[in-house]
Amino acid sequence: MATDAHIPPILTPIIRASIDGFPRQTFVPSDISILASPNGLLNDNCINGCAALLYSAFLPTAARCAILSTHDLPRIRYKVNDDSLWRNASWTQYWDKPIWVLPIHCSVPVGHWVLCTINFPSRQLFLFDSLAEQRPWQNDIKVSRLSTLAIR
Repeated sequence: MATDAHIPPILTPIIRASIDGFPRQTFVPSDISILASPNGLLNDNCINGCAALLYSAFLPTAARCAILSTHDLPRIRYKVNDDSLWRNASWTQYWDKPIWVLPIHCSVPVGHWVLCTINFPSRQLFLFDSLAEQRPWQNDIKVSRLSTLAIR
């Protein structure tokens, strides 16, 4: 038996109480393992939970932003009823915020996350995609003639 084998500690869920407008966040052991791994592939729970932590860490500046859940786009895509959509998004008070932050899971070609910030006063979208050179995304966004698309 190897004497230098690393035995991970027993992980228990970490629960963060509702704070700064966010509902309760729960990190289960599998999420904690993903976050602890330098090669872990982030899932929706990690993205949503870490967004809440970052929001709180950057208050009061972050208060100008509505952090939308990774679950919002699939809800809209699959035509969830308005009451359910409202119940899941109203706590963000997005209607009062000039900037929305929207994490998006791109399943094609390799499954990765991109981040879109929507700046309403300037009418700009800022999209961060670390794999943009491998898979151009311009066809994924429909832009009207009245809109401005900022590529940074």
